[in-house]
Amino acid sequence: MGKRRQSREEALKVLYQIDLCKRKDLVEVFAFHWEQNPSPAEVKEFAQQLVIQTLQQQEEIDTTIQRFSKNWTLDRMSYIDRNILRMAVCELRFMQDIPAKVTINEAIEVAKRFGTEKSAIFINGVLDGIKNELGKV
Repeated sequence: MGKRRQSREEALKVLYQIDLCKRKDLVEVFAFHWEQNPSPAEVKEFAQQLVIQTLQQQEEIDTTIQRFSKNWTLDRMSYIDRNILRMAVCELRFMQDIPAKVTINEAIEVAKRFGTEKSAIFINGVLDGIKNELGKV
């Protein structure tokens, strides 16, 4: 598994914990997470960047997801699907150096590993609509 994929998986675990437990202290959350999940510095760096940027832009990200997830409110989505979408939308909108195809493919692969059997299809559909609206390749 590549370092970026590992970073995304670790970021998902952190976002899941924050979302599920309503934890606010990022320093504490990261300290606990890395203690339980030792990782190389470059994995930690991208994971933390992704988590922080996702949380900083969460309101805008959630609005975007809501527009493209027909008949699904954010609270009806599983914690895993919701946070995979948040990370991917963060990458699509705010991390211009990552190609959209890479972001979407990575989100689908993470969904296959952590989500339900329908997660990957759902996430692909939502992200494809967002990618098209943003005019991304």
